Amino acid sequence: MRRSLLVKVGVTVALVLTAGVIIVYTASKSSGLFRFVDEVRAQEKSLEGRDVWMAGTLEPTTHKVRSVRGQRQEHKFFLKHRGARIEVRYTGSMPANAKAGQQLVVLGKVTGKGLFRAREIRTKCPSKYKSQYEARK
Repeated sequence: MRRSLLVKVGVTVALVLTAGVIIVYTASKSSGLFRFVDEVRAQEKSLEGRDVWMAGTLEPTTHKVRSVRGQRQEHKFFLKHRGARIEVRYTGSMPANAKAGQQLVVLGKVTGKGLFRAREIRTKCPSKYKSQYEARK
């Protein structure tokens, strides 16, 4: 009887620890810095190589698409905000509602020399990500 209780407690503890690890891992992957394009350009050196959520407006006529290895697509476009602009490269499918002049929020890394490598793109309203910088303006 005592042994079965120890097994149950052990299994419960293992499940709770596993769930905790999963929650922490997921939270760390989805969290990160949030900046607008002008902030990223101003802090480019210190942000290089770090995960950043970046928001900006998709510049008209800058979106170029090319096929890479079959059905994969590489997208190249510029985002702008308050007079600053940055080139974004993304491999994958663009959201269907991504249009010129629309706000995009991209997750990726600043690679230097005015280039941002995105691995995720969202077209949701970025107001929920409002930074302290934007709130001051």
